[in-house]
Amino acid sequence: MTEIVEYNKIVRTKMQEIITANGNTPEIVGYPAADSIDKIKNKIREEVNELIEAKSADLIIEEAADVIQIILDYLRVIEYGPEELEIVRLAKEIKRGSFISENGMISYLSHVQNN
Repeated sequence: MTEIVEYNKIVRTKMQEIITANGNTPEIVGYPAADSIDKIKNKIREEVNELIEAKSADLIIEEAADVIQIILDYLRVIEYGPEELEIVRLAKEIKRGSFISENGMISYLSHVQNN
């Protein structure tokens, strides 16, 4: 008996050939990326959650690569590229710093007293 597994999510462009090579039959529907922003945002959430849940260094780097890929793809849809991302990232780092200092410490803001 044939088992059908539902996924209903964005997959990488080579998944159809990978699934077919494993002897299975995928049904992959193409949507214009510009019309699928909500689907892309859901994929970003999925990949970030997988990164957060990753336990080993090898899995963390794999999931980080997925997060970066979907973010780069999202930027491409809104007509930005990795160059623009790096310019903005670097400008923010220069202006506001990084999340981890050079000595490996994080700064955790507990509260602000307004005067």
